[in-house]
Amino acid sequence: MSYYSEVLEHITTTQGLSRDGLLKALCADAIPAQTGGEGNWGNIFIRPMEFAEAGAVVEGHVHQFDHVTFINAGTLLFCSAEKPVMTDCAWCDGNDKNCKVCRGKGHYIPPPNYGTEKTYGDGNFLLIPAGRVHRFVCVSASARAYCVFSHRDPETGAVVNTANGWTPAYS
Repeated sequence: MSYYSEVLEHITTTQGLSRDGLLKALCADAIPAQTGGEGNWGNIFIRPMEFAEAGAVVEGHVHQFDHVTFINAGTLLFCSAEKPVMTDCAWCDGNDKNCKVCRGKGHYIPPPNYGTEKTYGDGNFLLIPAGRVHRFVCVSASARAYCVFSHRDPETGAVVNTANGWTPAYS
């Protein structure tokens, strides 16, 4: 299972919900944005994100390396916070794969206090620094964005020109 599918959480929204309403909805059950169709394109790796409606979200996550996100269509609210702190799961012993908090890992990243929020429309590129927690919320009727990663050497972390299957380069 990919890192993104593990971090997607659900919110309940209504089409055309206001920006404040969308932010409040992030505390409820969710409509995940669709990720997939990802793959290698020459010397880079691209992960598309499809937001089917207002309120669709790619929940907070963090990457080990800087990466670029290109917003191809629609409008997204970009939320960003400082480094997350892992917390032990108080709801299960870490062996319950159905635990909605830790997914059976015994620890989770609690929702961060997003200190940066900015809305971006189509045609925008965002550079997201390594170690920065970030999430996207669709504020238009629908949206599409692409995360773009460099292939990396598993021993040094240096950028390389060919894919080698090292997942941490993209997650």
